[in-house]
Amino acid sequence: MTELPTRDGYGKGLLKLGAKNKNIVVLTADLAESTRAHWFQEKYPERFFDVGVAEQNMITIAAGMAAMGKIPYASSYATFSPGRNWEQIRTTICYNNVPVKIAGCHAGVSVGPDGATHQATEDIAMMRALPNMTVIVPCDAIEAEKATIAAEKTGPTYLRFGREKTPLITNNKTPFTIGKSLTMKEGNDVAIIACGIVVCEAIKAAEALQKSNINAMVINSPSIKPLDKKTILKAAKNAGAIVTVEEHQIIGGLGSAVAEFLSENYTVPIIRVGINDRFGESGKPEELMAKYGLNAIHIEKAAAKAIMTKARTQELSTEYRNILSQVQPEHAFHFKTGQVARSIPEMAETLEKIPQEEFSHHVNEHKNDICQWVKDIYDDEILTHLLTVHTTKEEMTEILKMRVAFLQRKVW
Repeated sequence: MTELPTRDGYGKGLLKLGAKNKNIVVLTADLAESTRAHWFQEKYPERFFDVGVAEQNMITIAAGMAAMGKIPYASSYATFSPGRNWEQIRTTICYNNVPVKIAGCHAGVSVGPDGATHQATEDIAMMRALPNMTVIVPCDAIEAEKATIAAEKTGPTYLRFGREKTPLITNNKTPFTIGKSLTMKEGNDVAIIACGIVVCEAIKAAEALQKSNINAMVINSPSIKPLDKKTILKAAKNAGAIVTVEEHQIIGGLGSAVAEFLSENYTVPIIRVGINDRFGESGKPEELMAKYGLNAIHIEKAAAKAIMTKARTQELSTEYRNILSQVQPEHAFHFKTGQVARSIPEMAETLEKIPQEEFSHHVNEHKNDICQWVKDIYDDEILTHLLTVHTTKEEMTEILKMRVAFLQRKVW
């Protein structure tokens, strides 16, 4: 399989952009060759600007150029841009909403021997948080070229690239659209959502899982912001369990974006594979990817854990349905006036309507037989406790309604 670093796709994309649009300009902070910006420099020297080791200046200059109608691509290592010049990106680019593209190269621990100071593992989180910022993490050099070209039409954009050669898993006909993801493999047991160079590892993990008759879906999600919510929601509903994979801290990156979205829309078990609150270190790229749990075997384990969690969730879901469903007539609660409640929702509805005198009859004269019925029929310790200490009609009605709302959310 052919291998190329994703930064090569950036360099090739710049050449194509430069040929068709004279407003494209490229800047770098003394890292032209490392970021592959030197290819543009050789072809269009009059539109290339090396500002030296001064990332803050580079961004401020780029913002000024963008304000004057240019489309700047600012190139450096991700630890320096956005790592060192985040405030300038925030204030001069995002606040003014000018179309500067920030290319953060040499991202992740796959940089290898350069060590922690040069291994950006927090950059996605930093850029995701900025208003107006688009965040793209291509899976291979071909997708990186497409992303670089597509960014021409966006506003402030962060493009994340790696240094190490990685397999080409897409081709020239593979679609790419900012805001969209791509399903690389179908499956309904678990959905693996990945970005960047670890998409390849996700595919390997899915192929290994298939040998155990586990059908894992693999989604390449290069667009971290905006997120392809439609595809992710569909994957969550079809698979019922999610694994996210990224060469980045599990805090604030792709995994956080997916978890944030699903927590408000469709809750399923989510296991995040990434760097777990640690800095990088020096070593060979393949050794570091293994040490930080970013290769296929770790994704397999995460998928298995997600599936087991899903199974437990489904068991709990059945329990919750039982609590919300009606009991047999002989187990129903009979009010003094003849009304009958056969479920927690019915009890809440009836309590809200009955007169205070009837409520007092059950709670005071019959020693809170409503609470006793809940305990005997449903064995719901939380609800029983709350109904024991909150004994007014209004309190008990509200507690029952809250419990019903909570249980309904839990029925996935």
